[in-house]
Amino acid sequence: MHRKMHFYTRLCTVFTFFCAYFSTAYALPGVTQYIPDSSGEYVYYRDYSFNRESYTGFLYYDDGTYAARYYAPADFDQQLPPKAIELLISIDPTASHIEMTGERIISATHTEEDNDIINYLHDMIYELTARRQKIGLLSPEQEFIPIDRSSFHDAGIIDEQEFLQFGGDVTLLFDYIVPLFNLRHISSSDGELQFELVTAGRLKSSQDTSFSNFTGIPFPLNDQERKFILNKKAKEVVFSYSNKEPNSFIQSVRLDTQWTASMEQMYMLDNYAYTALSSLSVPSENRTLFFNSLLRKLLLSVEGSYCIWDTVKLEFSEQRIMISCQYYQNGSNAVTRDFKTITQLSDDMYGWFSLTVFDSVYRKNHTYFDAIIDSYAIGSID
Repeated sequence: MHRKMHFYTRLCTVFTFFCAYFSTAYALPGVTQYIPDSSGEYVYYRDYSFNRESYTGFLYYDDGTYAARYYAPADFDQQLPPKAIELLISIDPTASHIEMTGERIISATHTEEDNDIINYLHDMIYELTARRQKIGLLSPEQEFIPIDRSSFHDAGIIDEQEFLQFGGDVTLLFDYIVPLFNLRHISSSDGELQFELVTAGRLKSSQDTSFSNFTGIPFPLNDQERKFILNKKAKEVVFSYSNKEPNSFIQSVRLDTQWTASMEQMYMLDNYAYTALSSLSVPSENRTLFFNSLLRKLLLSVEGSYCIWDTVKLEFSEQRIMISCQYYQNGSNAVTRDFKTITQLSDDMYGWFSLTVFDSVYRKNHTYFDAIIDSYAIGSID
């Protein structure tokens, strides 16, 4: 039941977005964001400037309040315990640059190294904001920006700068899909990664501890082995969904009798996988902004389930978007694969299909699950 709720929460969080995607918040002073940042959005980077596995994260509460956090897992080779340092920072929201007006250290500090890390977090907030300001507006309309959504991991604008914290001359890759600083990664002059986005998310509520409880992404990324046995003799069943609107369309997916209806439009394969069908209305104006905002929301982690951006795959056609990503469940050895297909039904309506399955189950039965994804179809209702 616990894993089933993870699936359901992720689905509901995405659909909540459809009713309120036009926010008015702009997280960074002196920066106008193409996609407005929302309260609770955060980013985490693998930070290679330390001599142990380290992550640096930033969280946006509101225009005057941020959090910054450093985390390093235990290093058994160097006999180092895990280390976590988190700061709550207030700034002047009317200033054109970062001007800190207060700070609270949420985690206890004990060593001189901790003080060095606190100063480093301060420096990074100043530096990353200033470097983002330097880029100016990031949007699809800026023709000088080589945005290529068909190559997700290379999308953005490259800018060469001097950055002493990372050894001097570096290359920064900015992309408006990434929250806060719009920064994907920083690499040195020889091409080595120095600072790399690993996940981004949004807190669901004040009780959501996903930012403060982040403990890194394990490598290799392995889901625990599960006892699922595929019944190859199960009878095929076609599940369908109609949006019941004028000029209605029916969406369908071919499953089998191993699947059961969990609730309207959702079907479960025991506790190993779920699939869902739905639809969404698209505004007649600002459609490009809508779909780019939607793409960001689909890639945000939720409640301890972290979307690993290095695993994201996108496929585009004229009327369809297909997105897949692996999710790591924090503090466990659980990994899921998430597949979404969004297809145009009419000028203002899109169909929605999603499949989420535990990674170890998918890997052993990928032909079966790929066939389910490929079976998704849309037809009109006369």
